[in-house]
Amino acid sequence: MENPIGKLIPLLLACSLGSPLAAQELTEVVLFFENAPGQVQERYTILDKDSSRIHGEYIKYHLNGALATARHL
Repeated sequence: MENPIGKLIPLLLACSLGSPLAAQELTEVVLFFENAPGQVQERYTILDKDSSRIHGEYIKYHLNGALATARHL
C-alpha cells in the first residue's frame, strides 16, 4: 500500500496557517482513517518539536480512489 504521508507533507507545509514550516519542526503526523461508502478520509495533525503547539489539522478526502480535496480544518 502506498504511503500517503509522503505526498501530503508538502501540501501541509504549503498550507500551514500562512507561514511555511521547516521540515525539522514536524515531529508527529497523526493519521486517522474513517471509512464511509466510497470515501476514505485521512486526518493529519501537525505538532511542534516539543508537541506544545498544533500547527493545523488537515483532512484529505479520497473518493473512489481519487484525491478529491484537501483542506485545513
